[in-house]
Amino acid sequence: MSPLLDPVFGPIFLVGTIIAGACDLHRRRISNAQNLVFGLAGLGYQGLYFGLEGLATGLAGLLTALLIALLPFILGVYKGGDVKLLMALGASLGPRSVTQAFLFGVVLGLPLAFLTKAMGQAARGVPMAVAFGLGAVGSCLWPL
Repeated sequence: MSPLLDPVFGPIFLVGTIIAGACDLHRRRISNAQNLVFGLAGLGYQGLYFGLEGLATGLAGLLTALLIALLPFILGVYKGGDVKLLMALGASLGPRSVTQAFLFGVVLGLPLAFLTKAMGQAARGVPMAVAFGLGAVGSCLWPL
C-alpha cells in the first residue's frame, strides 16, 4: 500500500512533505531534526504495517535514495538537506518508489531552477524539497 493512501500514515506523510517544502522555500534549509523524525516515521510505518519485510524495504529505500543522490550532492547540485529528505522519503516509499520520486523530482526541479533564477534567487539555491515532495506524492498516486 502506498504510504500516502494509508488512513493513519498518509496525513503524516503529506504534512511532512509540505513542511519540508515550506521550510526549504522560506529558509532554503531543511533541518536535520525534521529529516530524522520524518525518516524514523517512515521506518516505523514500514515496520508496523509490514513487519521485518517492511523494515527491510524502508531501509532499502533509504539506502537507494542515498545512492542516487550522492553524486549530485558531491557535484554540488543538491545540498545535504535535500539528500537527507530524499532518504527520509525512501524510508516510507521503498527503493522502487523513491527512485520514481527522485526522477519526478528532477523533472519538476528543472523548471523550479529556472523560476528561482528568474526571480533573482539563484544564489539562495533551488528549493528541491518542493520538487522531491511533489515527486514523492506523484510516485504514490501514479506508480510506474
